[in-house]
Amino acid sequence: MFLKAAISRPCGPASGNPMPVRFVSRSGSDHPITKIDYELVTETVKVGSSSLTLTTFGHVEREIDRVFKWLEAAGRPADEIESLAPYFGAIWPAALALAGFLEQPEWGAKLPGKSVLEIGCGLAVPGILAAKQGASVMVSDNHPDVPRFLERNVALNEPVSLDFSDGDAVTNADKRYDMVIASDVLYEARLVPVFAETMSRLVTPAGVCLM
Repeated sequence: MFLKAAISRPCGPASGNPMPVRFVSRSGSDHPITKIDYELVTETVKVGSSSLTLTTFGHVEREIDRVFKWLEAAGRPADEIESLAPYFGAIWPAALALAGFLEQPEWGAKLPGKSVLEIGCGLAVPGILAAKQGASVMVSDNHPDVPRFLERNVALNEPVSLDFSDGDAVTNADKRYDMVIASDVLYEARLVPVFAETMSRLVTPAGVCLM
């Protein structure tokens, strides 16, 4: 359920006080796409008995079309244009489903003190919820714009803190996590074995993978 809390407004790069996100790896922060001003809304999202306040795109399809046109006009190559589509800017149903699953008492009781990695986090709805429940959370994504949204949304849900790493950096690291989670990442059938292998490699022997 979504409760509209603010009308759409332009939003550029994050500014103001430092936010409670520790950036372990953050490449692409100087990419031209991070200078785009999106039209955003701030919503309060109910997940079970919990609430998260999140800044998202007001109209995700319109923002995606606008970014495509902007990248094409800038002469960016076709493969880069596809990889930079801002699908991260919406609260997708699968993210809410995963967050709701983690919010259930039998899972919430297991989260305090556990290490959690969210792959392809986007707005990091499940990751932020896990952090609020006491987990030590690392979220990862490769889109250059995800970090500035993450700064805003973590700040909106204080007290909570988490770490961020580029997706390539975190998947190539040696660290393993008690829980590895992901939602809205299986856009194509070919990605199923890729994510299965990646998640299995990043979870501890006694850990859990949730997708």
